[in-house]
This record gives sequence, C-alpha cells and structure tokens, in this order.
Amino acid sequence: MLMTRHFHRFLRDKCGLSGLEFAAVMPCVVMLMFGGFEVSQLLQVNRKATNVAATASNLVAATTTIRNQDRDDVFNAASAIMTPFDTANLTIVITSITNTGGVLAVAWSDAFHGQPRTTVPANLPSGIVSDPGTSIIMAETTYVYGSPTHFFFANGFTLRDTFYDRPRRSIFVTRCNC
Repeated sequence: MLMTRHFHRFLRDKCGLSGLEFAAVMPCVVMLMFGGFEVSQLLQVNRKATNVAATASNLVAATTTIRNQDRDDVFNAASAIMTPFDTANLTIVITSITNTGGVLAVAWSDAFHGQPRTTVPANLPSGIVSDPGTSIIMAETTYVYGSPTHFFFANGFTLRDTFYDRPRRSIFVTRCNC
C-alpha cells in the first residue's frame, strides 16, 4: 500500500518535466541551428561565385585588349568579391572563343588557380557564337565550399558557374602578353 501510494504520487509529480522536454527537444534545435548556418553559408558562397563569373566576363568584354596587368586586375577584383571566403578554393578561367568561317576556336585563355582552356567546351550553348567573324568572352568559376562546421557538408560542395559576354568595344578582345 505504501509502495503504490509513492508510485502514484511519482506519476502525478510534474517537477522536472520541463527539463525532460528540453533534453528531448535540444538536439533538434541544435541541428536546425547548424543546418541553417551551413545552408546560409553555402547560398552566400554560391551567390558570390556567380558574381565572380559575371564580373570577370563583364570586365574583359568591356575592353579591346587584355594585358597581363589587366588580367591580374580582373582576377584581383573577382577575388575581392569572394571576401570573406578563402580564394584558395576559387578557380577562374576566362576564355575568348571566336567563330572564324564557321569554326569555333579558343583565341586565348587565362586562369586563376587553374588551367587555361585549349579547346572549345562541348557544352557551349548553341547559337551563342553562330555568326562568322564574331566572338564571346566566357568566364567560368569553380569554388569548392568547405564547411566551417562540417555538420551537414562534411566532404565539401563544388559550385560551378559560367557567364558569356559579347565584346562591347570591338569584335574581338585581343590578348597581349605585355
């Protein structure tokens, strides 16, 4: 009788229930917090990588000749866009693609933390350089996002983007190694 009375009193007792609820809910709250942080960081890096590609192609397409210093300035400006993220994980490839007599060819290509292109990409959108005697500037970015917390994206995440611009001040943007 005494034992059952203590047992019923124990079942009716609500002291400590909030602590138990907190302990049950806390892992979910922590996962939501870290997940929200990781996803927001990834979205911010993706937006910045897209801006890098757009800016690089835009800056090159606005000129008639790219010199070594101009190329370095474009890469520095593009790298500044990625701030505060590490640019060691950033690759930028700027390529001039020309259509000479219906044949597409790489006129020149420069790269930041990567290899310049030597061939026209197979996934080039059809009709982008369809008229003979024209050219485009293609800027490709690749960023390997390494999560600071490694909570959801432990192996990293590779982000890619490509932008195309037509030269605005001439038909071709020439490359001068000077």
